[in-house]
Order: sequence, then structure tokens, then C-alpha cells
Amino acid sequence: MIMVVYDIVSEIENEIVVPIISEAFRVLSIIGGLALWLMVISVVIKAIESKLGPTGWARAAALWDLFSNFKWFIVTLIGLYVTVYSIALIANYVSGSSIVNPASFASELLYRIFFGPFIELWRNALT
Repeated sequence: MIMVVYDIVSEIENEIVVPIISEAFRVLSIIGGLALWLMVISVVIKAIESKLGPTGWARAAALWDLFSNFKWFIVTLIGLYVTVYSIALIANYVSGSSIVNPASFASELLYRIFFGPFIELWRNALT
């Protein structure tokens, strides 16, 4: 009886829950990657605006915004890296063995978040 219930729950988990969760994480990854790229684009726009401003105060204000936007971009990347690194480190500590290298896991995740949307769009464009 218990094995039958376990098999039914496992089948529901594998057929329904896992695909929905993986698709949700893929969509969130694409949204997060595009948001990070919007931060990069805003830094580039402010850099151009700081050179093309008509007056000195406009160029200074654009330069101030450039540093402000770049600061938040760096803080976001460092925060994401430290959070993922900490989660992987805690998972290794709780399991008692080295499941994953926290540094490579955090770097790979940031790479997938940052460049994943473009890879996904490229794959969809080719099919």
C-alpha cells in the first residue's frame, strides 16, 4: 500500500511538478538576465549622455547617474554571487560532503542568468 502511494506521488512529481518548476525557473532566469542587461544599457546610455550633454551641469549629472547605476549593477552582481555561494556552501556543510564547488556553481549560475536569455533567444531563432 505504501509503495503504491509512493509510486503515485513520484509519478505526479515527475510528470507535473518538476516540469512546471523548471519552466518557471527558466522564465525567471530570462527575466533576471534581461533586467541585468537593462542595467548595463542604462550605464552605457549615461556614459554617452555624459559626453553629449549641452551644458556642464548636464554632463556632470549624467556622470553622477553613470556612477550610481554602475554601483548598483556591481552591488547586484556581488549580492547574487554571495547568495548563491552561501547556499551552495551551506548545502555542502549540511550534507557532510562536497556536493558541488560553491565558487564554480555561483559563477556558472551568474553566467546562465546573464547570458542565458540570449542563448535561449538564439536557439529559438534557429528553430
